[in-house]
Amino acid sequence: RDYDGVGFISFNNFGFSETIRLVREFAQQMKKTPGPYDFMMDDAVISQLFTFAETAVGALGFDFTPTSSEFKKVLEMKYAQQENASKTRLFVVDNDSLDTSQDVLETVGRKVEVSNLSGTHLSPVYI
Repeated sequence: RDYDGVGFISFNNFGFSETIRLVREFAQQMKKTPGPYDFMMDDAVISQLFTFAETAVGALGFDFTPTSSEFKKVLEMKYAQQENASKTRLFVVDNDSLDTSQDVLETVGRKVEVSNLSGTHLSPVYI
């Protein structure tokens, strides 16, 4: 399939169980910030909820499609040709703990262009 170009913004390639772990961390951070939902943020409830979710996902073998490893294989295959790499740009946000753009660069051999942006993973992006 031919395309004019592709851009990855704040790219992350986590599996579903890793995403649950990250959401757990986010919920724990939200607990530290006073707000209208304080009554819903009991530490024991948060822990039980996410432990259950992680267990269920693991038991069911549920994951995003393509999985992280499948997507990496697609990148390796598609970016073996320099032509595809020259049509690709990674937009990397400087304060983004979720960004896995470094993995993309390592997978494709650093052949793609990188633009650094200021902000966080949740910053609005205007192109």
